[in-house]
Amino acid sequence: MTNVQLRQVVDIPEPTFFVHEYQGGEKKCPCCKAVTKSAFPAGVTAPIQYGPNIKAHSCYLYNYQMSGYERIAEFWNEIYGLPISQTSLLKFNTEAYTSLALMDA
Repeated sequence: MTNVQLRQVVDIPEPTFFVHEYQGGEKKCPCCKAVTKSAFPAGVTAPIQYGPNIKAHSCYLYNYQMSGYERIAEFWNEIYGLPISQTSLLKFNTEAYTSLALMDA
């Protein structure tokens, strides 16, 4: 083959998010009547919560890109359809700060 031409297009995937659902239950022993509850994975503590990637990107946008919480909330809603409150964004940043402070101690 002669005179081969190449063309490349670099792009990013369409913005999307996914939800991991964890189900837990409890069983009562028919003999001793003890109730056993299943455990959720570490860090899964609420009926619905934001994952570590959303938290990390939010902290990056706030601390490195110096975007305000209002703009970051608008970003998540406009691009991903995730209505994240400014209070949640503040909480993400506080959690990150606390984790870093514990690592430094």
